[in-house]
Parts: sequence; C-alpha cells; structure tokens
Amino acid sequence: MYLDGHIIVFNQKQFEDGFNYVDHFFDQSEDILDEIEAGPLNVTNMDDFRGWISNDRRKARKICQLSEFGIIDELDMSTATDIIDVHSLGLDITNGTGGSEISVPNGNKAWDMIKLLNNDHLVSPVNSEEFQATGGKRRPPE
Repeated sequence: MYLDGHIIVFNQKQFEDGFNYVDHFFDQSEDILDEIEAGPLNVTNMDDFRGWISNDRRKARKICQLSEFGIIDELDMSTATDIIDVHSLGLDITNGTGGSEISVPNGNKAWDMIKLLNNDHLVSPVNSEEFQATGGKRRPPE
C-alpha cells in the first residue's frame, strides 16, 4: 500500500518474493560472510555457519543488515568473548592453536552469532541494566 509517500508492506515474505529480494539477500550475505571469515574473529565452523545462513531467509536478511549496522571489523576476540559471557550467548569459546576460537553449536545458535556481530547489546545509562536490542533502530549522533 502507498500512503503519504511511503510504501507500507503488510506481508514481508510476499513482497520480497515478488521483487526477488531473497536472491539479493543470499548473494549479499555470502559477501558479508566472506568479510566475517577474513575479519578478526576466528569462527571454527564457518562452513556450518554459512550453511545455516544460506538455508534461512530470515538469517540471510539479518546478516545483510550487518553491512549497514554491524561491527565486523571492530569486534576483536577479546571483546567478543566478554560479550558472549556477559550476555550468555549460546556460542562455544575454546582455546585453539591460534588463540581463542568461537564455535556456533547449531543452526538455532546461529542467531546468537548474528546478535554478536550486529552489536545488539546495550547497557542502560540509568541503572547499568543490560538489554538485547534485536532489531533496534540506531539513533543519529546528537
């Protein structure tokens, strides 16, 4: 529906299918997964992670958002380990020959890896309470 200069989509899946956005998501997600693999995080089962993304349009869509809002190049293993521990993400951390490594145990836990990469964790300035802000909108700097 078009209203006041905006397109309002009621069924995201049908809209994406109608305009072939799904193909775009899967293509772009491959590029972003290449960036993750080349980045500072050591994901031991990257091939499995790729498979879980390439078989799920929602995960592929969310991975595509990393190019806009993610922190792929800024997130190092030390910070990632801290975030995984503090927010109880279901990712395994082991010490390998090259240092710390992240393993994504299964397809459901791929969401936790996406949350880690998408910078979905916030701390309240009022009471230091921690939140997961999945799908949160970024505020422009003041």
